[in-house]
Amino acid sequence: MMRDSHDVGMMINFLAMNAWKHRIQILADCEMSTHVHLIVMGTDDDVPVFIKEVRRQYTRHMDAKYGRTKHVRFGEKGYFELDVFGNSHIQSALSYVLRNPLHHGVTGTPFAYPFSSINDIFPVEMGKLDRPILTNVRHSGLRLRRDGNWHKFESNITQVVGNDIIDSRQAIAGFLPRNSQWPDEWKMSKDGVFLRPCFEELKQTEMQFVSPGGFQFCMFRKSDENWLQEQNQDANGLPPIDLARIEPFSNEQMVRQYLANEKASTFKKSGPNDFDLCQIIDRDVVPEFKCHSVYELTDSKKNMIRNMLMRELHIPEVQALRCVPS
Repeated sequence: MMRDSHDVGMMINFLAMNAWKHRIQILADCEMSTHVHLIVMGTDDDVPVFIKEVRRQYTRHMDAKYGRTKHVRFGEKGYFELDVFGNSHIQSALSYVLRNPLHHGVTGTPFAYPFSSINDIFPVEMGKLDRPILTNVRHSGLRLRRDGNWHKFESNITQVVGNDIIDSRQAIAGFLPRNSQWPDEWKMSKDGVFLRPCFEELKQTEMQFVSPGGFQFCMFRKSDENWLQEQNQDANGLPPIDLARIEPFSNEQMVRQYLANEKASTFKKSGPNDFDLCQIIDRDVVPEFKCHSVYELTDSKKNMIRNMLMRELHIPEVQALRCVPS
């Protein structure tokens, strides 16, 4: 679904603009190569419209970038939605979403994955000093009093600060489709992605973990019976949040593998991840067939590439099918 960092950036931009447009509050996000996890707050009427618009806009992006001509809709006919209530349930759901790359064996620690909101949570306290942050600054100004005289005043304003930030609307518009809408105060990173402190409810997420120590504990905690039992304290009558509920399209064997990846004492990754493999395919392999993208290849050529990847790079067949889709 996403083949490189540019695709991920566009997905984040569509999530941001549609969340603002449809009154959705995003607490956490994690973009994988084949799917996206979100923790959001919104009404039963607004959330489906939000999801529909994101999928429609992202499909247009893929069609234009990769020259796709077939009508291919990303994702299932619907989408997976799980209502979450109670502090412990919400904290558990947030933890599983942010640790998704660890469970899928992409990284040895969730903090090493670049395409999630994990490094924007408690950024100063966690030593992420290169991250843009949301901060209060003193603003000085002049105000006209009723008696006709001017007086100085100071107030707190909230703004995003950091290095290499794009704040010009004209510059931001150059990274987005025509007629895109966003608030004037939003800013982008230098590679054209809206900064999470602008559109994501990071302070709300931090409150769920209470403290930086509590956040770090949850990011490295092993899934066990105690974590499930703690959620009963919410007394909401709902079953506890676990990996199987967060990954509803995964079978029992896959969930067992996710838990094994979580408990692995050392991280061993053999071969490229999906994003790296897609880059090899798009940059080195597809041009050899005189095509613009992998989506323009015939079925026989796709099979040829998959077999070559499995033979030369020793990647599993399931990964070859993901990166060279039918």
